Amino acid sequence: MREEYRLFVGEDQQFYFNLEAGNNKVILRSSEGYTTKAAALNGIESVRENSQIPDHFQRFIAENDEPQFRLVAGNGKIIGVGESYSSEQMMEKGIRSVMKNGPVAPLNDTSDDEDEGDDNQEREFNIIVNGRPKVHDRRGISFEKVVELAFGKSGNDGRTVYTVTYSKGPRKNPKGTLAQGEVVRVKNGMIFNVTPTDKS
Repeated sequence: MREEYRLFVGEDQQFYFNLEAGNNKVILRSSEGYTTKAAALNGIESVRENSQIPDHFQRFIAENDEPQFRLVAGNGKIIGVGESYSSEQMMEKGIRSVMKNGPVAPLNDTSDDEDEGDDNQEREFNIIVNGRPKVHDRRGISFEKVVELAFGKSGNDGRTVYTVTYSKGPRKNPKGTLAQGEVVRVKNGMIFNVTPTDKS
């Protein structure tokens, strides 16, 4: 694997980016969340430009008393922050990695949220249903499919009432309740909880 920028949506539904090494270790993370994807992409472009300028790296001691660095723009605004390191030597290695990879690393967009594809469009999503990882092959998922993933049946037996709640969804539906007959959009990492209640 090679170094890359990973663009993603945080739990607060804002866009963030990391510059990650081939082992998925974060070299530099965005200093703030962005309300739009376009703003986050501008942040990445700013890293590409400013990571080539040695004077734009500021070194400091973090709250845990370990060396850390941040990357600033020409106006002094913080663009990205590195992880804390066990030694100054390791921190300098991290800075050199940002200077080398910052301008050329490709973008891996995992945010999913600007994809306006059809709900029946085939695509693979990794979701969590009742604490267990599942794979769903459509952008939209129905109440019946979630119950089936949870209990191996569609929920239409007439004897059991199922309540389906979800969280960590896309920006249009970050959390809520899914009722029988409804379909909701999914994204990677979305969490579903299905609770059965016996009618009898």
